[in-house]
Amino acid sequence: MSLPTSPRPPGRPRSDATRQSILDASAHLLETESYDKISIERIASEAKVGKQSIYRWWGGKADVVLAAYTERVLPRLPPRAPTDDAFGDLDDFLRQLFASVSVPLVRRTMQGLLAEAQLDPEFRLKFYGVFVASRRTLFKQVLRHGIAIGQFRADLDVETIIDLLNGAFWYRLLSGSEEDLDDAFAASLVRSMRPAIEAPKPTGKSKK
Repeated sequence: MSLPTSPRPPGRPRSDATRQSILDASAHLLETESYDKISIERIASEAKVGKQSIYRWWGGKADVVLAAYTERVLPRLPPRAPTDDAFGDLDDFLRQLFASVSVPLVRRTMQGLLAEAQLDPEFRLKFYGVFVASRRTLFKQVLRHGIAIGQFRADLDVETIIDLLNGAFWYRLLSGSEEDLDDAFAASLVRSMRPAIEAPKPTGKSKK
């Protein structure tokens, strides 16, 4: 006598292969189209899936584009071992950050996603968590290491310094400025910040 089978749960199981096809299709569109010309319909057509397949994983265009952008397009900032030169570490991190958006495709997509984040508070939290918060964590690691080895001020306001450096990054990325986000700008920022963040030089013992 055969045992009764359990009823199959409603709905089809999610297919990771389908999800990957959607991300691949979205990434391909990002290589050829501006953000405003991409739609759920175009992504579905490119991936050869129904729109409902996309909505199984993502709430809308901004969500799926953000996923494709971070998983397929955006260069990762590789982890770095701290050195005994905290100023060099900060300069190197800024260079990597700026290089990550140097490709026109990456820059255009970032601009589109950030514009979307201003209109959709829920998406803004996702965008911040995926892109902004991760870089902020790396900033903190660099600055706190500089404090730990005595090159940066012990009373350094880490959060404010990160805001200032991020402000310079986002301004040049989004304002339409023709100034580059390049190695020279990274070096200039570190030079300008140095008087504010460098630990005071030890003084000699006073004579009695």
